[in-house]
Amino acid sequence: YVKWLVREESYFEKSPASCSGKCMETARSSFGEMLLLMAIHFHSGQLSAVCNLVCSTLGMRLLLRPASTARMKVAFTQDIFPEQVVSSHAVRVPVTPSLNAADVAGFFLVHCIYQLLKSRACSKHRVPIKTWVYRQLCESRPPLHPLLPSLVEVYVSWILTLSPSKNQQ
Repeated sequence: YVKWLVREESYFEKSPASCSGKCMETARSSFGEMLLLMAIHFHSGQLSAVCNLVCSTLGMRLLLRPASTARMKVAFTQDIFPEQVVSSHAVRVPVTPSLNAADVAGFFLVHCIYQLLKSRACSKHRVPIKTWVYRQLCESRPPLHPLLPSLVEVYVSWILTLSPSKNQQ
């Protein structure tokens, strides 16, 4: 079912204006970005971050049991989003236009890229991330989104730890 949702993401996101009444807080974030971020958190073993993401997306407090979380982790990391797929897909998703500090609600691709760089998945799978980071920085507007300085810091750290043969990324 989740694989089908991932494939049909563009259909579900055609018209955000069609939300009747109140839309979710994450309306500006894409459904695919949220699933991508969830997969990244599962890959890095951040189960509390998965729980926080689910709770904030649904707008309610939930208690996720370890057994069900473990089953979801297996589904996300092995069947739906293997690490290589997550890494290569993230850099192909367009940057968030006009990202700034007002965009603190919701989950954006910048969260995904930050987690991928932090977990070293980009270097592990040789994913060229430089162009995406540069485009997102150019597309951002003042005041800066709170995650952008951390993104730059983790990106610089990632560059400095690359071997000389991988520095073209």
